[in-house]
Amino acid sequence: MMRVNMKNEHIAVMNNGVSELVEEDVEDLVVEPQFSEAEIKATLDTGIWFLLFPARLEKEYRKQSVNGAIKAYRFNGIFAFVVFTIICISVFKLIPVDSLSRCVFVYALAGAVMLGVRVFSFFRIFDRWFYWYVTISGIVMITVAVYANNAIPMGAASTLSYIGLTYILFFTYCFVGLRLQLSMLANLLGGVFGVILTYATGAQMNWLIMPQTFATASLLAMFLAYGLKRQERINYLQSYLLELSLKTSERLSREDALTGLANRRYLNEQMEHEWSRMLRYQLPLTIMMIDIDSFKRYNDALGHLAGDKCLQQVAKIIQGLAYRSGELAARYGGEEFVLLFPNMDKDAAKSQAARLLQRLAAAAMPHPDGNGKMVSVSIGISVCTPTSTTTVNQLLRQADLALYQAKALGKNRYELL
Repeated sequence: MMRVNMKNEHIAVMNNGVSELVEEDVEDLVVEPQFSEAEIKATLDTGIWFLLFPARLEKEYRKQSVNGAIKAYRFNGIFAFVVFTIICISVFKLIPVDSLSRCVFVYALAGAVMLGVRVFSFFRIFDRWFYWYVTISGIVMITVAVYANNAIPMGAASTLSYIGLTYILFFTYCFVGLRLQLSMLANLLGGVFGVILTYATGAQMNWLIMPQTFATASLLAMFLAYGLKRQERINYLQSYLLELSLKTSERLSREDALTGLANRRYLNEQMEHEWSRMLRYQLPLTIMMIDIDSFKRYNDALGHLAGDKCLQQVAKIIQGLAYRSGELAARYGGEEFVLLFPNMDKDAAKSQAARLLQRLAAAAMPHPDGNGKMVSVSIGISVCTPTSTTTVNQLLRQADLALYQAKALGKNRYELL
């Protein structure tokens, strides 16, 4: 079975009487998906018209999307500033001379805000406030644009100035990574503050052009942003489904279909991995080879369906012994199983084998041989501390030899080589 190996998990070990802590390798992390395929498909079926997921999924989506939004903002911010600079230069060339200084001051303030916010995005300490400082910068930019279009005589640059306002609205809605609700908030407050600032400085609003321009640009930007955000959420769910599918395929490629234990292919991979890890730390590695006693007679008497059920019951008991990080229960083939125990010495291995025999006896699974006979197993144990001149296959062969000894000495027992 696949398990989640927690990062920085420590394993208490005894080596030559000295207690040590060994940190689990970070590369062993396997993170299981948090949401089921049914949950994701049900959310997709709703159409996501209101740009909201169920609470638990929405929380996870926002946590992941903020990182993508920050990266996108760093990239888009470059082009935003370049386009903004081009518009400013064009306006400066056409604006009346007596309005130039005021226009330069106002646009320079907007440019400083744009650059400052982009600098913030490179500092992880500000990540938790990303949406808010970007929203505030959007409010400032829109306020400045509304004010400049009404309070500063633009002359021949008026058209370009309105284009600049439209550009700021579209950028705020579509290219800074804000949620639609926050973009709408920035748009509304920026427009209101722009009107207030215009009148506060003694200027007059151009009510013939400004409302139509502002409202039309805002609506177009909002509809475009809505489509982009909705598609972004759909893509997120589809990507999640793909990840689930890949993880399921990976899990199935590692699992034995009948018992749910690890299959032989995955066992071989993990034995090599744990052998290398124990070699690095010079710790013992234990392998137990387990075989169900008289299983052929069980199958012959009760049939393969009953035999499969027996295998599943025994596998479940065996699985219950492999619960620490790195431990593995696998089906080796037929009625044979393997338990892999990194950092387990001989005494602990014997205790585990005895525990397995006790649990199987407690399960009291009747055997068709009769006379009160129950299903039992024989266990071969091999323990060693890896060296550069030995291999894990040698350890496995030793466990197999120990299993044959247990069979020869009467079954329903364990032997250790």
